[in-house]
Amino acid sequence: MAAQLFKRSPSGAALAIAIASSVMVMNFVESARSDTFAPMFDVEASSSNGVDFILTDGDWTIATQYRPSSNIDRRGVLEFDLSSLPASAEVQSASLWLDVSLLSYTTGNYPVLRLYGYAGNGVPNVSDATQQVNLIGLSDPVDELALIEIQLDPVAVQPLMEVSDYLGIMAFGSENGYQLGFSTLESAAYSDPPSLTLTYVLAFGLGDYSGDDVTNLLDINPFLMAMVDPTTYAATYPHVVLADIDPNGDGVPTLLGINPFVTLVVASGGGSSVPVPEPSVMATFLFMIVLAAPLHRRPGWPSLHVANCPVEKLAQAAR
Repeated sequence: MAAQLFKRSPSGAALAIAIASSVMVMNFVESARSDTFAPMFDVEASSSNGVDFILTDGDWTIATQYRPSSNIDRRGVLEFDLSSLPASAEVQSASLWLDVSLLSYTTGNYPVLRLYGYAGNGVPNVSDATQQVNLIGLSDPVDELALIEIQLDPVAVQPLMEVSDYLGIMAFGSENGYQLGFSTLESAAYSDPPSLTLTYVLAFGLGDYSGDDVTNLLDINPFLMAMVDPTTYAATYPHVVLADIDPNGDGVPTLLGINPFVTLVVASGGGSSVPVPEPSVMATFLFMIVLAAPLHRRPGWPSLHVANCPVEKLAQAAR
């Protein structure tokens, strides 16, 4: 029976080749991804008392200024739709790009824009203008009309992304009372509109060799690929860090990881929305179990019977 399984499964044959050529030890380092987002909206919020705000949309410039002694308080409100980011994205760096089109200052005393983050909802609200809890970034002192990059704190941004698909940013005027205005979406034909750049890596759970945020039957072939063909695996799944997902904790895909990997797949129930795999895939999986048994068997232990191993549970879950 084992010989038939081996013959029918190309993946199983590849695994046998790996065994003959000794256990492979390998690590892959994930390269970070970078995406840039345009805001869903950018509006100006103005108030004479810092409490009651009026939203204005459609202008070419948002002119931030905070001078309460003159009853001037103008702020910018922007929200970015980040729903396209993978659920396991972990932000490494974040930058807000603004094209400064309005500026007031005295020599040596320049405006500094303060940025506060909040979990948005995709719709501009006056309450967005009062979000002053999470300071996520400060601009350098701005002394010229130019495109500027304001680096945001990724540690402060990450929690906001985890509670909403919309990252809101409130641009608060400079503490010294000087103006700083930036171009909006409406002026895109003549200047650079606001944009948000996020650099991130993906963090997957144990056994998630396919990098789809779930450990299930669909991880079997990627698991085999990682063991027998590291070059192809690295090209196919460049976003997966094997050291983070290795089931037995040694950071490398080897035969010693088969049993813990099987346990994870069985515990998942095979995946409620995952189709039953092709016979060749299931044959490979059975073959993996048979191979795994001798690795941990001690003298005097009985031989492995398929009925008593995780395969039977997996078969029941996949029916």
